[in-house]
Amino acid sequence: MTRKLDFGLLAALILPAVSVLPLLPWNGIPNTADGVIHLLRQVGFDHAIRAGVLVPRWGADLYLGFGYPLYNFAPPLLAYVIETFVLAGIAMDAALALTVILTLELYSAGMFLFMRPRVGAAGALAAAALYVYAPFRMREALVTGGNYPQFLAMALFPFVLWAFDGLLRTQARRYAVAAVASLAALWLSHLFHAAIFTPIAALYVLVQLLVTRAGRTAWLAALGTGALALAVSAFFWMPALVEAPLTGASAAEFAAASDFHQRFLTAPRLLALPAPLDFGEANADVPLAIGWPQVIAGAAGALVVIGRRRDRAHALFLIALAAVAIFLQLGASSFIWDAVPILPLAEYPWRFMGLATLALAALGGYAVSLVPPRAQAWTALAIAGLAIASVMPYTTAPRGTLHLGAPTAENVMQYESSTGARGLTTLDEYLPKSVQALPADLPAPLGRTKLDLPAALITADRWSPRGEDVTVELPSPVRVRFRTFYFPDWQAAIDGREVPVTVAADGTFAIDAPAGRHTLTTRFADSPVRTAATLISLAGVFMLALAAWRWPFGASRANVDDAGDAGNARRFALWAALIVLALGAKAAIDANGGLRATPRSVVAASFGGQLELMGSAQDEGVVARGAELQARFYWRPAQPLAVDYKVIAQLIAPDGRAVAGSDKQHPGDPVTQGETPTSQIADGKVLRDEHVIRVPETVAPGRYELRVGLYDPITGKRLRLPDGETLFTTGTVEVR
Repeated sequence: MTRKLDFGLLAALILPAVSVLPLLPWNGIPNTADGVIHLLRQVGFDHAIRAGVLVPRWGADLYLGFGYPLYNFAPPLLAYVIETFVLAGIAMDAALALTVILTLELYSAGMFLFMRPRVGAAGALAAAALYVYAPFRMREALVTGGNYPQFLAMALFPFVLWAFDGLLRTQARRYAVAAVASLAALWLSHLFHAAIFTPIAALYVLVQLLVTRAGRTAWLAALGTGALALAVSAFFWMPALVEAPLTGASAAEFAAASDFHQRFLTAPRLLALPAPLDFGEANADVPLAIGWPQVIAGAAGALVVIGRRRDRAHALFLIALAAVAIFLQLGASSFIWDAVPILPLAEYPWRFMGLATLALAALGGYAVSLVPPRAQAWTALAIAGLAIASVMPYTTAPRGTLHLGAPTAENVMQYESSTGARGLTTLDEYLPKSVQALPADLPAPLGRTKLDLPAALITADRWSPRGEDVTVELPSPVRVRFRTFYFPDWQAAIDGREVPVTVAADGTFAIDAPAGRHTLTTRFADSPVRTAATLISLAGVFMLALAAWRWPFGASRANVDDAGDAGNARRFALWAALIVLALGAKAAIDANGGLRATPRSVVAASFGGQLELMGSAQDEGVVARGAELQARFYWRPAQPLAVDYKVIAQLIAPDGRAVAGSDKQHPGDPVTQGETPTSQIADGKVLRDEHVIRVPETVAPGRYELRVGLYDPITGKRLRLPDGETLFTTGTVEVR
């Protein structure tokens, strides 16, 4: 029997073209810090895979050559996908670009498959367009992107719901395999998103089971596949969670190093209209907005479906999910963040934007049913067009693109040294607690033995990412130090006999070796929890293969996804191909994404010949006591800087006293993860610097000046203006 071409799925695969074309490998990858970091992380992963380590856990040449357990905690799915392309002979940066393109396709295909059984092909295509073209999506993929594990995880949300939805309806084998694969993939993509979405998926399944009054078979199938997914992915998440206390990756330390309280969004920011990016800014950013097409279509769909008895439970679930996800991004939810231990690990409340867009996009699919069947394809196309048009300003990389080809360990060390992102993280969260103070002899050698002995005493050596074998000729007994950070379970042996290791305060370890000719061996072995987790995953893979062969529930195949309105889907596919490809070509060719803002060029004030204030703004001229004042400044280096200056913004009373202020380590936008040390502001760019100043309730009413300045955090000295003052007045504020 021949299968007909699925025009609906074809149209869903065409939809991401506008965002895909700028990402084609020959265009390079967006020049963002996170993007570069994830590309450089692939270097050590690739070396480990080529050395025969199928599950890399140790980054042997990371942290300036001393190595540390990055891959034990960084979810591996993204790296495995990139590595598949790399082993096929594709350059590493091109492999990353292809992986992001495939992820965008997953967004569209997953939402389409999830919603098609409920709203038909046209409604599902509208939902897919709303999910792909949310402003947050373009931000992650093209503008400030680089957190590609998070980006991949959110693409899997609708796949998980689709697979379990189909499993509950049919108990068919293909849905069971898809449910295990999608949920396991989520746990291998991003731990925080997996931890918050798994309970949501479980609640969704529970609601469906109760509403449909499902029998025991459906309950067992859902429970079994969920448990199997956790087992298959256990090789990663179990050691990552159990061994996290051995590093700095704890909720308390995250909260201390990256305070989420200053990162909440406001309602105006959530509902911001599309705006052109300022290409003169070093941290040009897509507004962290939900997107008006998503809000309007989602609200319309909710009103339509809430009255349908058959879909009411589904609609209520999506409405509740959207409401909770939006609320958790607002400052009013801070009491929840303070009470729930896992939330501070997120650092940024806007991480819940993915759940909000998921729910609103799904609800938006129901909006298509407002029109007669013959007009639904055109309605879906109109919704898709509005969604695409709303993000056209963001279909570009304002910081430019990079072509890094195949970076090396030397490139990694150079990046770590120049940016301070040692270990390719920003908070040092995975540095072992055995490192009480950094070694005095940074960096360590790359790609060769880390033994701290004179070369004359070494007669032979063999190094690999999993350890080393070194033959030495020692004239006398000596304590041999390895320039490698200790983490359980590093093992050492002399002539094949295991010996104890001594861990120093700088985190390196050593062994006591006798005089004579000996072979010293080190190995990064699996700890008991890593071994147990690997065995659980192997058992899970075996059970999955067995279930795929002899599935005990339901039919072996069941084609229940509604592809019925093929005419609508065909019309949508043909017109979408022309419209989307045309817009996508424009986005790929036009470096400005169709819109351009005017860079600032007038210097308002010069501070010590180091930094220039290029402009300022405040959200209001009148503020109530106890309220917050939003202030914005624009900084440009007057010359290459070696110092990372701090910014102070203060409200100054008529008598010269500072009554309120903001003191920031780095200028930039803390809400959007856009803070930048002043020594790293890109040449020819200005840095947008956001401040929130809380006005005390005890302040007397009156007019206050808003002043700004900079100082060296090491010496405490302020930069001076030409007139000798240290603060520049940017405006006045009336406090009532």
